[in-house]
Amino acid sequence: MKKKMSDYEKIKKIAHNEVTRAISWYTSFFENYFPLRNIQIFTDITEKLIYSRICKHWYSENPSKGSGYRSIINDYHVDPILLSACKSADINPKFLPSQCVLIISPGIVRVRSMTNEREEKVLYENHPCVL
Repeated sequence: MKKKMSDYEKIKKIAHNEVTRAISWYTSFFENYFPLRNIQIFTDITEKLIYSRICKHWYSENPSKGSGYRSIINDYHVDPILLSACKSADINPKFLPSQCVLIISPGIVRVRSMTNEREEKVLYENHPCVL
C-alpha cells in the first residue's frame, strides 16, 4: 500500500528550485559575516517555514494566483519567517535587505522594491518549453 504524500512533502518536491534560490538570495547578504553553522540553521528554518507557508498556495497552472501568500515582505517590520530564522541562527536581521518583497511563484522568483515599484529583479526563472 502506497503512503499518500502530505501537501508539505509535495511542495518540497515541486518548489525545491524556487525555494532554494530565494533562500540563497537572503544568505548572500550575510554569508561572509557569520559561521557556516549559523547560515545552515538559517537555511533550514527558512526552508521549513517557506514550505509551510506556500504548501496550500502553489498553483503551477496559474503562477500569479496566491502570490500574496508566497511573498516574503521586509518593510518596516521583518517578515516572521526571516525573523524566526535569524533568531534561531543568531543572525542579526539588520543584515537582510529592507524595503523589498520577494515573491516565490511556480517557475519564477523575483524581488520587487517597495520604494520603486517598477524596480524588479528576477532571481530565478524556469518556464517549460512550449512547442
